[in-house]
Amino acid sequence: MLADEQHIIKLARSGDQVAFGKLVSEYKDYVFSLAFKMLKHRQDAEEVSQHVFVKVFKSLESYNHDSKFSTWLYTITYRSGIDFIRTKKKKVSIEGTEGLENRLEDSSGGNLTEKKDLKSILKLCIDKLETTESSIISMFYLQELSVKEIAEVTELSVSNVKVKLFRGRKTLSHEIRLYLGDEISLFL
Repeated sequence: MLADEQHIIKLARSGDQVAFGKLVSEYKDYVFSLAFKMLKHRQDAEEVSQHVFVKVFKSLESYNHDSKFSTWLYTITYRSGIDFIRTKKKKVSIEGTEGLENRLEDSSGGNLTEKKDLKSILKLCIDKLETTESSIISMFYLQELSVKEIAEVTELSVSNVKVKLFRGRKTLSHEIRLYLGDEISLFL
């Protein structure tokens, strides 16, 4: 879809609203997902997502193809999320462990130890990290962005991203151990 995507971007840049609508359809979940990971509130993530696409519409001319469109879009989303946090002075809530058992158990009500889903646990523990670490870990492991792409998105140096990844992994490991306790050996 890369060649087709470039054509759609070209049409959208020339004012084609249908083409821009295709870009929105293609990337709306991608943008919302990042915003939600940063803000941890659905309504806030929806607000930021709308703001991102307004910003993209107004600045599509500035997209210069030096990076992938998704990276450029991710950058706008990340910065918009950070701006939202700063302007609203909103503290990102950290989800407690209450209710986790219900989400990790299947409908048959089986033993939690037997029913744990490693990916669900990982996402819950990532959400407990500080916003920047959480975003960088999510971009690297869940969105599979390279360190260089993360550096572009966050406007950090490559070495700073590597340091934050190292620290984030260490904190994430601690969170997983706190959550799983003695049961961690089941996943190692």
